Amino acid sequence: MALSGTRRILRSGGGMRPYVSVQFGKPYVPVLPAGLTRKEGLRNITQEMMLRIATMLPPEQRGVYRDLLTEGL
Repeated sequence: MALSGTRRILRSGGGMRPYVSVQFGKPYVPVLPAGLTRKEGLRNITQEMMLRIATMLPPEQRGVYRDLLTEGL
């Protein structure tokens, strides 16, 4: 699940409710890769989850994952 527009919720003034987007991706069940330590495996799973979330966000909100996605990871 990816959320965008949530930063505007806490801004004061305006009186208008901000637009918040919620995107749901395909179900994902992480599996620890074989041959890695638990720490390395969890790091890989975290990276994969963050990349999956980044694909659901607008490019300008992907942060450091924007560059990783363009590299084809």
